[in-house]
Amino acid sequence: KPNKLLSLIMNSSYKIKVIVEEEAPKEASTPASDVTPAAKEVILKIVRYIDPQAGLEVFDRGEEVIFNILSNKGNILIGRNGDTLDALQYLVVKILNRQGPMAKKILVDIDGYIRRKRNKLIDMARQMVVRVRQVKKPISLDPMPTYDRWIVHNELANDPGIVTRSFGEGRDRRVLIIPNKFKDMEEKLLLKYFKPMD
Repeated sequence: KPNKLLSLIMNSSYKIKVIVEEEAPKEASTPASDVTPAAKEVILKIVRYIDPQAGLEVFDRGEEVIFNILSNKGNILIGRNGDTLDALQYLVVKILNRQGPMAKKILVDIDGYIRRKRNKLIDMARQMVVRVRQVKKPISLDPMPTYDRWIVHNELANDPGIVTRSFGEGRDRRVLIIPNKFKDMEEKLLLKYFKPMD
């Protein structure tokens, strides 16, 4: 069940501890320029506990490397609202970080789920930019995970007339899209103009 899998990934079960120990001994070092072989090995070791037939395809997009898992148990691996996939992403990055600094962002996807989600996020962010220009005040997006916020910041980085910032803590952290005239305002004053997304 998805909840049991999420618990397996987030709580350090024996199998997951074995993976961490095998993949990240203190003396190990993965060259920052190419974490692909190590990442492939870690991802497949974890995923094949759930689906022994799972495959993996890799896409190098310059600043990030996408590892797309191919599995007939995709719904289980994704979990409710992507929770299990988020946990898998977290675990893989933690293991790889123990091997040394990574020059590229690592993204774990399952059957293109993240790609579809990314496209929806970009469309939503663009719509919010239009609204910000209409109301001429900052607008907050819903709370979202780190990678989702990165997508929004990255997509809107070169958009004239607006800036983006993250506010909040933990699961409540969200992106605020701000008209340029407010960009130098202190946080406490800026949040007076805060307009939650409808």
